[in-house]
Amino acid sequence: MHQSHNIPWHIIEANFKFVTQNKGILNFQPGYFPKNNPHHDIAKDLKHFIEKFVSTIRSFSETERNKYPARIVPLARGNLFPDALRDKYPMYLNERNQRIEFWVHCFQAPHGDWWSIQPVINVLLYENEMEGLIMLAQHPQIDLRERMLWREQEMWYQYGFNRTKELSLSAYMFFCTAQAVGTLETGEYVRDCSYRRLVEQMAYFNERSSEQVAHLELLRDIGVEVKTDTREMFVHKDHERFQKYLKDLFALIYRYDMFAKECGIDPGWEMELAECYPLLRHVPSRFT
Repeated sequence: MHQSHNIPWHIIEANFKFVTQNKGILNFQPGYFPKNNPHHDIAKDLKHFIEKFVSTIRSFSETERNKYPARIVPLARGNLFPDALRDKYPMYLNERNQRIEFWVHCFQAPHGDWWSIQPVINVLLYENEMEGLIMLAQHPQIDLRERMLWREQEMWYQYGFNRTKELSLSAYMFFCTAQAVGTLETGEYVRDCSYRRLVEQMAYFNERSSEQVAHLELLRDIGVEVKTDTREMFVHKDHERFQKYLKDLFALIYRYDMFAKECGIDPGWEMELAECYPLLRHVPSRFT
């Protein structure tokens, strides 16, 4: 299990099982359900699980942040990222959003071109260009904190880097749950309807959804072909590459934490985890 020395996946194993049929429910959908074990207080167990998980994210985030200077001199002009990176992601990166002057203009103008800048953050997170992101977060003329808090604006929330956080966490939780419960090696996880929805979010192209960049690249890295019928889409066949996939997903999570904190934002991991499948509806109310 990935990060099993820090994250108590045994709690998921002890409290959840994969159910394939329920004769009492018409059109029952297979999935992960509580075991209803009288010897386990599932709410208490999941509270502990969430606390340990969040503590691990924060620990990795702090370690990563210590690799960079406390203050980074803000760019007044020039390129935010190299040409090679721009050429690698021509759908999202261009000469316009490569220039720091364009970013400053977006945040100074009444109606900035948010569509052009939010994909850059997603790509830089995936490519581990954290020094540039720290510089942006500290830039006196760029208020990223306001953008990250502006959840009422559907375009920023639905297609922005908040979705990168949610999607990375959802994918990581789903696959680690499958491994903990014992459905990864058997491939049963593909029967879960939540898997189909997850793949749709991860891999089906939307021209505005740059949060998919990381997941498409990660899936390609482990040799997975995205298919319309997700019941034939297995991610676990190559164990070594799959473990790297989990590692890369987790890296996206703690990089996001590091970046959000640099912007002065609490990512709210407790609530995010509480709303993750299969934990949803089984955690203490204070997390939701």
